[in-house]
Amino acid sequence: MRSDLLTIIKKELRILKRREFLFGILMPILILYAIGNIVGTGVKSTVEEITSRGINITVICADPAPRNLSAFLSVINIINLSQNEEANVYNITLIMSEPVNKTIGELWKSIGEHNLNVSSIIREIREIGEVFSGRPPEEKVRSLLSKGVDVVIYVPENFTWNVLLGKSTSIYTYYKSPEDPFSMFGNIKTGIVNNFIELLGKTLNYFMITRYYPNFPPNFVYSPIVEHPYTYYRGEIISGSPEQVFGAFGAGFIIPMMMFLLAMYATTTAATNMGEEKENKTLETLLTLPIRRRNIVIGKVFGMIIVATAMAIFYMAGLILYMKSLTSSVSEEGEAISISFSSMTNILSPQGIILLGFGIVLTAGIGAMMGLIAGAFSDSVRTASTISSFIIMPLALPAFFFMYVPITSGDPRLYILMLDPFMDPIVIMKGLFAGNIMFCTISVAYLLGVFFVLLYVTASLFNSERVILGGFKKKKRIPKQRFGLGLVRIKI
Repeated sequence: MRSDLLTIIKKELRILKRREFLFGILMPILILYAIGNIVGTGVKSTVEEITSRGINITVICADPAPRNLSAFLSVINIINLSQNEEANVYNITLIMSEPVNKTIGELWKSIGEHNLNVSSIIREIREIGEVFSGRPPEEKVRSLLSKGVDVVIYVPENFTWNVLLGKSTSIYTYYKSPEDPFSMFGNIKTGIVNNFIELLGKTLNYFMITRYYPNFPPNFVYSPIVEHPYTYYRGEIISGSPEQVFGAFGAGFIIPMMMFLLAMYATTTAATNMGEEKENKTLETLLTLPIRRRNIVIGKVFGMIIVATAMAIFYMAGLILYMKSLTSSVSEEGEAISISFSSMTNILSPQGIILLGFGIVLTAGIGAMMGLIAGAFSDSVRTASTISSFIIMPLALPAFFFMYVPITSGDPRLYILMLDPFMDPIVIMKGLFAGNIMFCTISVAYLLGVFFVLLYVTASLFNSERVILGGFKKKKRIPKQRFGLGLVRIKI
């Protein structure tokens, strides 16, 4: 019995030596790695081009405030002085414009005639109250954007007035559309300009602090709190935030994707293998050998488990290479996305790892038996692939549900998803993180029950003639015809 079983398993593992199989699992890895490098190199070259040439920013300042009080002019001077001459990202051109609303200019002129100090000016501005600005000169903006300017920023008349009044102030930003707006790299300039707007706001904060609160260090006033995060998990204090400890990509992305791939490959590989054996008539030869059909089923299932696990590992390796090549191409330090497997191994106990591994093996076996059942009702590779796809999608797609919807161990939806055997390894993982070993044990017991039920169904199919005939409909019996002698008239 043992030798027969090993022979069947070795026969199923011969698929690993086929050229088309090796090509099929290596090609996606190479494609994912190439795509990651192409995308990363494209982003890197675009950023390098922008940083080497710079972004042409034209500022139209209609603020009539005196230069010694103008908040915006002070901010622009600080930014220009802080830029590195070797990497001057922002090429700023300042254009002073007449205010559209002449009232603000007259107010500043009347205030300046009194030769008041800053405190008196602020007090007088607060007595006058809020003033409104006019509309930006759009014709002038169009003219500038048509002459090679990337961004035009319009500073209204009431900019400094609102700053000294203690109100949020506005600026108007006009972006030049990229040459290829549908390219994934076409909007990188917009992101860099947004950083410039954030830099304006931060520099304005520093300016206000140093101007009106000179006794306080600007860094302290702007960010007085420095966080040192820790996570309390099952009685232990772990350094780092929950996102850093558990790893958003490790627990939230790779594990559901791994389960999806494992279920898909186990089912499709078993189904297509059965379809090939039916087309080549090797299944009929195998069934005529003096081997118990139960051993044939067990050998096929364990062989498919090994093949599906190998394929899932290769595909996940390709996905990790894609992430690494993408991020390392963009990052100057070559740092890729960190997946906190070390934190996960510290959290999971040996008992939990055994339960999780057992659940994964049972899931692959269930997928393989579903593929064998699909192959039993097919008569070709094409039919087997079609039937297996109808089985996989409803059962494996809920894995993506776990990526975006947080579910706790007490959520009723979790018990509904437990009925799907392809989801149970993820349920086990959630139970292990929650420290509920009993919950994980029940899930493994359910998988074990489904495994043996499907093993019985698959063995019953192999004991019947359905595995050879295929199809869903019963073959119609040809009715026996009775031939009788009758009178024959011959007309002459």
